[in-house]
Amino acid sequence: MTNHNFQLTDKIALVTGGAGLLGSAICKALSEANAKVYITDIDDKKGNLLCEKLRNNGLNVKYHNLDINSNESIGKCVNNVLSADGKIDIWVNNAYPKTDDWNDNFESTSLESLKKNIDMHLIGYTACSKIALEAMKKNKQGALINIGSIYGVLGPNFSIYKNTEMTMPASYSLIKGALDNFTRYLATYYAAYNIRANIVCPGGIYNNQDKKFKENYEKLIPLGRMAIPEDIVGAIVFLASDSSSYITGQTFMIDGGLSAW
Repeated sequence: MTNHNFQLTDKIALVTGGAGLLGSAICKALSEANAKVYITDIDDKKGNLLCEKLRNNGLNVKYHNLDINSNESIGKCVNNVLSADGKIDIWVNNAYPKTDDWNDNFESTSLESLKKNIDMHLIGYTACSKIALEAMKKNKQGALINIGSIYGVLGPNFSIYKNTEMTMPASYSLIKGALDNFTRYLATYYAAYNIRANIVCPGGIYNNQDKKFKENYEKLIPLGRMAIPEDIVGAIVFLASDSSSYITGQTFMIDGGLSAW
C-alpha cells in the first residue's frame, strides 16, 4: 500500500545546479523530507557552503562536483553515489548553463549562440537523464524531475519587458519547450521499470530583477506577486515521494495563476 505522505526516508536524491537560487531551496526541501541529498554543482565554493549550512541544521546532505556538459563528470558522480549508497531514487535536473550573450534580442542572436545554448542546457539534461535513468533501471524504481518553465508551454508576454532592458531569450523557449515533450518521452519509455518522469514549470521567480519588470509581471498574476523558491519546492517533494506513485509524464505549472487566464 502506498504511504500517502511526502516523507522521503531512505531515499537518495541528487540535484543538479544544487547551489543556485532554486536548487538550494530544492536541496533543503528534499533533505527536510528526510532524503539523503547530493548537492551537485560546478561551483564548488557555493556548493560546499550550502552543504555546510544545511548540515549545521541537522540535514543529511553531501556535495559533489558535477558538470552536466561532461559525460565523464556525470558518470563519475553517479558512480560515486552508487558506491556509497547503492542506488539513486530521485534525480532533479535543475542546472541552468547559458552563454554570456544568452539574453540578447532574437534578431541579435546568432545561430551559433542558439546551438551552443541548446547543447549546454537541453543536451546536458539529456546526458544526465540517460545515465541517471539507467542507474534507476537496475533497481526498477525512481523519480526523475525536470525543471522547465511556463515559457516552455506558453508564448511569452513581451509586455512584461516594456521599459526594461530585459527580454525573453529565444533559446529559453526552444529549450524548455523541447524539455516538456522530452519528459513525456522518458515517462513512457521507462514506465516499464517503475520509473516516473515529470516536469515542474515555474513562473517568474523573484531574484532582484528590474523594478519595472517586477511591476509589469505582477500585474499579470492572479495571485499578485512573483514566486519565491519556496513556492516551487512543495511540488518537487510531492513528485519525489511515493504519494505521486501513479503520476508520470505530467507538466506541473506553478505560476500564481498566470496560465489560468
